[in-house]
Amino acid sequence: MATFEEKAERLKKELEEAANSNQRRNLSREYELTLRLLRIIRGEVFTLDDINKCRLEIMREYPEYERPITAHSGILLAAEAIRKSFGHKYYLPLYKYPIRIDLGMQNGRICVVHPSNFIEYEDGQEV
Repeated sequence: MATFEEKAERLKKELEEAANSNQRRNLSREYELTLRLLRIIRGEVFTLDDINKCRLEIMREYPEYERPITAHSGILLAAEAIRKSFGHKYYLPLYKYPIRIDLGMQNGRICVVHPSNFIEYEDGQEV
């Protein structure tokens, strides 16, 4: 089975070679999901802008996401929005790796939401 890095490279190549708009749209969506999953696996930090993009993707299916997600909305809601933006794809990897979120706190702390929804904090300088 190919790694997610290999899958991203393959999708990128297919996207560049795609002939019609429907094929490009489907490949683009799959490529974006794969890149987002790689960010989670690598422990990269999601910002409020990243979370808002996820919210926009799922807004039609889940009405509770009609309002923008802010630092005051709740950390678990932000992590849930990231997970739900994948639909049912990549269910296992999403619940294997923690999601790191930068809510723009003045002290630079990063929220780490573990698959069990346990929340811990780390200094923003750690990566």
